[in-house]
Amino acid sequence: MELIEINGQEITVIKGQIFFANAEDILKSAKKLNEYLKKVIVTDDNLKESKKLIASVRKEIDKLDKQRVIVKKEMLKPYNELEIKIKEIIETVQQGESIIREQTKKLEEKERRIKYEQLRLIFDKRLKKYEVLKKLNIQFNDFIQPHHLNKTMSIEKVELAMVEWFEKMKQDIEVMETMKNGHEMILEYEIVRNLAKAISIVNDRHNKIDEKKQQLSNGTEKTEYTLIVYHLKDKQTILKFAKQNNIDIKENK
Repeated sequence: MELIEINGQEITVIKGQIFFANAEDILKSAKKLNEYLKKVIVTDDNLKESKKLIASVRKEIDKLDKQRVIVKKEMLKPYNELEIKIKEIIETVQQGESIIREQTKKLEEKERRIKYEQLRLIFDKRLKKYEVLKKLNIQFNDFIQPHHLNKTMSIEKVELAMVEWFEKMKQDIEVMETMKNGHEMILEYEIVRNLAKAISIVNDRHNKIDEKKQQLSNGTEKTEYTLIVYHLKDKQTILKFAKQNNIDIKENK
């Protein structure tokens, strides 16, 4: 690829100068006027004259400020022209960058797809060697992670991680096969992919079943019934009967 250099004359800045010859004289006059205005006491007699004075002063100040705005605009004009030109240069270069970036992205995606297929073939070949793992519905996408497809991770390194993944599941299944209710644990393991969690789920389930059976055998299981009574007299009779016979009854208010 031929490298295109952008050559150009260096930006030269000539420091601008603004001459405000009588600035100090005007400032002195402004201070003097300010001192005078501080001392003025506005009355009905001088109200009109005071308004005229303020209007006159404001008019002169406005003229001076307008000149400031004009000067600022003129001083910024060279900079604004420079900014426009540099932005145009940047946008021109960015157009080329975006084309290269898009092509690079497509090439990287293609390389990731190729690597994905290579790893999938390795996965299928490796899986055949683990007879015990046929008890699980293992798919390639259960293993593969986005970082496995990065350039920084070689196929050999991913394959090593794959073998470790297979070995761990093989060991987990062999442990569960030796345990009571191991078949159920394997079914749960297929979902949660965690040995301790699968064992805990199954044990908790059977503990609840055993507890239920114990309640049934002891006759201690409680069932809640709802009794609807429409008349106050009947309600009082039922409550009295329940109390006499030690029947638990909850009254909804």
